[in-house]
Amino acid sequence: MTTPVALVAGATGPLGRAVVKVLSDNGMHVGALSRSGDLPSGAEWAAACDITDAAAVDVAITDLEAGLGPVEVLINAAHPPAHGETRIAELAADELATQFGAVTGHIALCARVIPGMRSAGRGRIVYLAGALMARPIPGHGAYGAAKAAAATLTRFLAAEEGRAGITANIVAPGRVVDPADPIDTDPGWVAAADDLVTRMSLSDFPTPHDVATTVLSLVTNAAVTAQTIWVTGGEPIA
Repeated sequence: MTTPVALVAGATGPLGRAVVKVLSDNGMHVGALSRSGDLPSGAEWAAACDITDAAAVDVAITDLEAGLGPVEVLINAAHPPAHGETRIAELAADELATQFGAVTGHIALCARVIPGMRSAGRGRIVYLAGALMARPIPGHGAYGAAKAAAATLTRFLAAEEGRAGITANIVAPGRVVDPADPIDTDPGWVAAADDLVTRMSLSDFPTPHDVATTVLSLVTNAAVTAQTIWVTGGEPIA
């Protein structure tokens, strides 16, 4: 049996780096896409790529597959950050377009790798969404809506591609805290964190490693598809 080849988009962010490491530690060949093109720990290949450019996605993945083999696992953690808080009534078209560009990018990635997955009769797609797609916080509507759109398209992919042996799932973290990072003492952040903890079942926020191991569980399970796994420390998401 050949070693699976995994591609992680958004591989240099906190969640992407953790996913790369966990997949590599569990025996996969891992390629990394990011805007910087940096090589995260555990990756065997990396390229700089704007995933909203379908032609650039094709060039990058063709190069990856020439070196490591066909992509069997796609993890998409790529998304532009939300800059500040913008209410819907004040939302500019360019900000909305930037956020929804990530949806276009998600489809570009999936469209590029799915034909090869169909041919192999096996594939795994995991989209990293977030709690904001279902738990509205004022000022973050564009980000939440874009995440929700890509998550919905992922569920449709599951319905369309399941008979080809391809699963497609969503992992949706809430607030994630890396224990290695310095503690943020900003009063606003502390107050928001304290409020969030009161709604959680657990006493600690999930870590990037927690998110990555959840991704791994979906990648290694052929019987789960079209699901959204909330990694929120037990915070109820309605």
